[in-house]
Amino acid sequence: RNRGHIRNRSAYPMLVTFGDLSDPTSVAQVDPDDLAASFGTGTTLKRITVQMTDDPVTSGIEQRLGWLDRHRGSLVKRKPDQTLGEMPAAHRIGSTDFRRKVEL
Repeated sequence: RNRGHIRNRSAYPMLVTFGDLSDPTSVAQVDPDDLAASFGTGTTLKRITVQMTDDPVTSGIEQRLGWLDRHRGSLVKRKPDQTLGEMPAAHRIGSTDFRRKVEL
């Protein structure tokens, strides 16, 4: 249906990877301007495309991230004296960022 490329860099979604899929604290933010740092030489981001569709919502993230149903809140806990503004962006990611409740 509706399809478009995200051209404004500030509108990109946060990209992350896990060093170990079974460990939520191994989350690391991926720099979209330097994918090679996370995925190896020659890896680049050409574009991000968003498309509206009538297809059903996909599922299966719970099988890939086995801890997701048991984990609540931030994946990496902050130090008590650390403000949110001082935290790396990847440390502000929570379990709810990986799913969306769909009301039918």
